[in-house]
Amino acid sequence: MSSGTWPWCTLGSGTVAAQMLLWAQDHVTWTMQQWSTIPFTDESRVIVAGAGEGSVMQRSTWSPGLGLAEDVC
Repeated sequence: MSSGTWPWCTLGSGTVAAQMLLWAQDHVTWTMQQWSTIPFTDESRVIVAGAGEGSVMQRSTWSPGLGLAEDVC
C-alpha cells in the first residue's frame, strides 16, 4: 500500500468507469454557482448505505497535495 491510498479503493472498471467518465464530462464546465449547490463535508468518515449494506469511506487529514481518489477512498 503506497502512501495516501487504501487497498480497497478502486476507481472502477467497465460500466462504472464509463459512468464516471460521463459524469466528469457533464460537470467539467460547471460554474462556481452550480458547484455551490453540492454539499461538501469536512467529516473524516462518510457512511454510504444502500441495498441493506453499508460502506465506510475514510480519509486521513486533507491536504492540498492529495488527489480526489486519495482524498475520498
